[in-house]
Amino acid sequence: ATTEIYTLSLHDALPIFQDLKEIAIDTPQEEVQETVFQTVEQMPSFPGGMQALNKYLKDNLRYPTIAAENGVSGRVVLRFVVSKSGKIENVEVLGPVDRALDEEAVRVVKSMPAWVPGKQNGNAVAVYYTLPVKFVLGQQ
Repeated sequence: ATTEIYTLSLHDALPIFQDLKEIAIDTPQEEVQETVFQTVEQMPSFPGGMQALNKYLKDNLRYPTIAAENGVSGRVVLRFVVSKSGKIENVEVLGPVDRALDEEAVRVVKSMPAWVPGKQNGNAVAVYYTLPVKFVLGQQ
């Protein structure tokens, strides 16, 4: 029995690599759904902590005129995802009060700067975060 050894030069291999590149480009990629955790070892946090978050809300929330004129106040409960990069995503109202108050709370949360992401096993991960936003007449 004889063993034959073939050598393939880079020049000979280029068409093979080109074919593989075209296959890889033409193959549709499945969208990878990022797991969003409910609780993690280290929960996400607003830059500067809770005190800074409260200040941010106080400085940026504007009481909607229509709600103030109608004497509407209350606590809007929001849930959103803090992505593994710290970006705020998928803001939703869990506990609505009034359309104008709900929209204002969502607007302010969407405008927040990036948070410090949550961590699980030392890795940044996406985490759900629930935030009550309180609207009280006479306090602005």
